[in-house]
Amino acid sequence: MSTRKWFRVDVIIFICFLATAGWGISVWFKKHQQEAKQEAASRAETQAKTIRAKSALARLKTAWNADDSWEHKIRSPSYSLEIEHALVTGSPIIVIGTIQDIKTVGDQRQFVVLIDDDFSSAEMNLTFSLMTTPGVANAILADTHNDSIAEYSTFLATATIERVEKVEQPPDKDGNDQDYFLAHGKLLEYYDTQMFYLSRKDLGEN
Repeated sequence: MSTRKWFRVDVIIFICFLATAGWGISVWFKKHQQEAKQEAASRAETQAKTIRAKSALARLKTAWNADDSWEHKIRSPSYSLEIEHALVTGSPIIVIGTIQDIKTVGDQRQFVVLIDDDFSSAEMNLTFSLMTTPGVANAILADTHNDSIAEYSTFLATATIERVEKVEQPPDKDGNDQDYFLAHGKLLEYYDTQMFYLSRKDLGEN
């Protein structure tokens, strides 16, 4: 094969290489652009949900004159009495947590919503057992059926608490204490943030 023919083959190979490299760069760039747009959209959605949650929390506090600073009244979260003094005041409180369970009690005309207080700054294992109406319970169930996030998302609620008890549990296999406090009361109103984790700090709470 002559030098000229070899040159033509080399040129064709080089052009093919450039075309392939250009196509690869183009695909990478488009993918990078798409990922950047998705991340920006996700950040915007998170920001919008956070703003709505803050607004909902402010409305709940105002509408029910609810105490959102009850946890600061608990110095030693080891005794039911101290937690009871902070929660059982006859006035509504703000509850922030995740729903653990929804169940019926008694003649099955009454519903209980169990909410884990995951975001309290006080070091205690606290669950709220709140009576509610069938309409509210079914609304929460509908939310979780229609939106997979709702099953694990942060819930904001107002509630009145009647009593607190300590539930004693056997320690786990590593010997860690599994006891927890159970606050019994009534659910007044709730708001589903549709966010997996939303801390008190995110909501502007201290």
